[in-house]
Amino acid sequence: LTSRWSLAHERRYVVKGNERKKDMSEEKHAPDRRESGVTEGSESSSERRERFESSGTVAAVVTTRSGDVTVRASKNGEIEVSLSAQRSGGEAQLAQARVIFDERRQTLEIVTLPDGSTRTSGGLGAAMRGEWFGTRSDLDVVVTLPEGSDLQVVTASGDTVVGVALGDVKISSASGDVAALDTFDALDVRTASGDVRAGRVLNRLRCKSASGDLRVASVAERTDIASASGDVEVTTTAPGELAVNSASGDVVVHVAAGLSVDVAGNTLSGSLGSEIDLSGSGDDVLDAQVSFIKVNTVSGDILIDRARV
Repeated sequence: LTSRWSLAHERRYVVKGNERKKDMSEEKHAPDRRESGVTEGSESSSERRERFESSGTVAAVVTTRSGDVTVRASKNGEIEVSLSAQRSGGEAQLAQARVIFDERRQTLEIVTLPDGSTRTSGGLGAAMRGEWFGTRSDLDVVVTLPEGSDLQVVTASGDTVVGVALGDVKISSASGDVAALDTFDALDVRTASGDVRAGRVLNRLRCKSASGDLRVASVAERTDIASASGDVEVTTTAPGELAVNSASGDVVVHVAAGLSVDVAGNTLSGSLGSEIDLSGSGDDVLDAQVSFIKVNTVSGDILIDRARV
């Protein structure tokens, strides 16, 4: 068993399109834990970049208040972090933001407002209580991660876009939209009013939303969705269990060809419809690949149909 220790660590600051580079690749004994340095006099339109070299997958935690978070696939195992100010006067924020990569543990931490105005301990509840909101602007974050890495994002009002296949992903947002568009082992999303779009989830999907709409291209082996007023539209492509609880939003479940369904639907004032024959015998269901679907709504409609190819 061999272990590769990364020595490459590059810091770049971009000011008005001119690039200034500080090379630290000559370090002979890189520390296990690295924290970014301090930016110096940059203009209103400024950016700060950090670059690390990982030895495999990593566990990343990104915390912002109103900054957007974009996650992309890395090249050759490199981790790149780009922070950009949302408005003028962001030089101090760029300098104060915390970016730490622990080589021994293979963990990455990004905190855009480390002075306490952004907090991870309060989670979504703190954001909904207004404990995160203030007058300060925030930083947008773009980070590249190796495929298969784990990711946690905590933000109050920033949008989150994930465009790389990852392992376990957790996203908490008060009002920002979430677009997790690739393939994930597990996905856990909690949002108050933002819309959620997800790609393919393999093992476990959990989503809790107050008023945002939810779209999932391929639900997990085990999926639990709770929505207050947003519409829900999901597609089942493999055997598994799907549970949806909605107050006033409509629920549409598309079932892939070749799957049998076992449906338990309940709505107080909405309608329940299915384009799939639900009258098969119990033996037929047990002998086939089955998607177990349980949907409860108060006033929303429920529709079960075949997925269009």
